[in-house]
Amino acid sequence: MTNFPVLKSGARAQYPMARTIRFSTQTVEFLDGSRQRYSLQGRYMRNWVIRLDLLDDRELDQFGVFYREAGNEPFTYTDPATGETPIKCIIWGWEICYSGERSGQSTFNILEVL
Repeated sequence: MTNFPVLKSGARAQYPMARTIRFSTQTVEFLDGSRQRYSLQGRYMRNWVIRLDLLDDRELDQFGVFYREAGNEPFTYTDPATGETPIKCIIWGWEICYSGERSGQSTFNILEVL
């Protein structure tokens, strides 16, 4: 399993960074109108949106290689907010923008999986 790359500064993310927590629940509605909700997985799942600005060509290439290698396969990720590691994740979405020398941007949407 591959690891999410770090920036040349050693950082795993830049601010602002978005992190959300979601729960998988099921709702059952009964004939009398009452509802019952219960957890499907027993634990929450995390989602990170990592936006990286002012990347040089080497860093952009590093993230491009990572994306091609990881594809839809799980990889290990360290939560930049808590330092928790390793977390098994997949790439939910990726955008890259070459806007000039030392001014590339990349945005990763990372989703935790069980």
